[in-house]
Formats: sequence, structure tokens, C-alpha cells
Amino acid sequence: MNTDILDKPIVLSLNRAWQVIGHRTVKQALIALNGGAVGLPLRIPRVTRSAILERDRGVCQYTGEFVGKHGGNLDHVVPRDRGGRDSFENLVWAKKEVNSLKANRLPHEAGLRLRRKPKAPSSLPMSATVREARHPDWRHFLAACG
Repeated sequence: MNTDILDKPIVLSLNRAWQVIGHRTVKQALIALNGGAVGLPLRIPRVTRSAILERDRGVCQYTGEFVGKHGGNLDHVVPRDRGGRDSFENLVWAKKEVNSLKANRLPHEAGLRLRRKPKAPSSLPMSATVREARHPDWRHFLAACG
């Protein structure tokens, strides 16, 4: 984790009327909030269609071809009827035609090979989710976070 941000004075201290009364470094703010413990809580990514699409960048994991959101769909590497689960390690983005060809077979049974082994994305610090905030007044402060 890049800890440079912890020493930047970008956290505002507000009073009950939401008026700025000062600023602190991220580290000082975390210490105040966490009773002396410095750390950022992690967000564990959920297994969703969009998470798999994002992880695989819209590329078919069998052909290496970019198929995007509409040209592909989820494929269970080990089919559900063979005990495959809905997990990051068992789901890949596949071209629709390839997925239909594979059906409920294992990749090698269908003459296919994965381009790379599917894995779960790393956990994200909550600060990464804050960057997605859409409140216009926060833009200046979020830009300082990188």
C-alpha cells in the first residue's frame, strides 16, 4: 500500500454546523477515528457479472479477443452441474459463441484453453471507493488523493 497519502494535510476538521475549523493529515484523522490504530478498512469485491467483466477487461478468456459487454457473457470454467461455484476462481468472461460451444463441458473437453488462470481481485481500501463519489464539492479534496 502506498503510504505517502497518510502524511498529506487533506482531511478537513468540521464542527457540528459543517464549518471547516482546521485540517489534519490522513494519518492524524485515522488515529483520531480509530482510537490510535492507523489503517484503512478493506472492501472485499463481490462476485458479480460486472466485476468479472472488469477483471477480464471484456476479453474472451479462451480466444483473447475483445468482445466487450455485449459480445460476451459469464462462463463457469467448471460447470455448475459438475460442482462448479460462482466464484472469481471459476468464472471468466467468454465470447457468447465460444461459451455456447463449451456448454456444460470442461475447457479441455471442448478443445479450449484458458489464456490465464482466473483469480479474485485484490481487496480494495475504502479510499478507492471514495474516489467514485460524485459530490461536486468533494472534487478538490479527492483530486489530492490521487
